[in-house]
Amino acid sequence: MRTQAKRAATAVEAKLVSDHCAPKVSDSFAVSIAGEEVRIPERLYFPQGYQSIMAPDDPAWLGEQALQTRSLDGYQRQRAVRHLLGSIEPWNAPFIVALIGSYVIEILYDIESGLSDETYEILREFLGENTEFWNLTKSRVVSYWNVYQREFHVGPRRKLSASDYVGRSLIDALEQRP
Repeated sequence: MRTQAKRAATAVEAKLVSDHCAPKVSDSFAVSIAGEEVRIPERLYFPQGYQSIMAPDDPAWLGEQALQTRSLDGYQRQRAVRHLLGSIEPWNAPFIVALIGSYVIEILYDIESGLSDETYEILREFLGENTEFWNLTKSRVVSYWNVYQREFHVGPRRKLSASDYVGRSLIDALEQRP
């Protein structure tokens, strides 16, 4: 995937909004994929209305989609993760897991509905290799539930509990033994 990843990164980098916080190494996080360290940007600033440069039949297209999951635009992140879930590979697991720690609940519902047995297997393998990253993601889930969902009412006098939150459901599902 290295060649396709470099092609996707080069294509995306040429389209990023250059005057808005150019990405730096310090603006990324490291994960391990099959024993190899990979750095993933925290956020990328695409121009408004950005559309994929690559065609879906291009082997680098999924790499471009993975990078779009790091977009400032939540709608763009949501579209991109749907594509990744449809073509799950071990290398795109960190992009999906990072979004589990997102505050955008619609993205969490899309991830939940897009998980298959194969997806669970690949994500669990990634989590086993990246326990620190997974612990950080779980902390974000709890924090975002507390800030954005805790006071959300799901019925008369009933608030959304942490156990009813989709982010918590994703954690529980991923931590269940197959």
